[in-house]
Amino acid sequence: MIRLTDIRESGDRITAKAYVEDSKEPMELTYSVSGKSFAPYRLPRGYEYCTSHVEMARRYFAGEHEDPLPKSRTIMWY
Repeated sequence: MIRLTDIRESGDRITAKAYVEDSKEPMELTYSVSGKSFAPYRLPRGYEYCTSHVEMARRYFAGEHEDPLPKSRTIMWY
């Protein structure tokens, strides 16, 4: 699970605070729409294994999202 909050779109960039799994510490994500990738980011301590969570957020921002983007979104899978 990844919870995205404070989602903002500005030109070619989408920014959000991301909480992976049950982490209380957010990480900042900046997505380039034209590059279809995130700027470098750091996963919270103890959650370094959550790279697949960020991939789910990337897929969401790459086109599997509502238009306009909501202010927050929780992505879950199994």
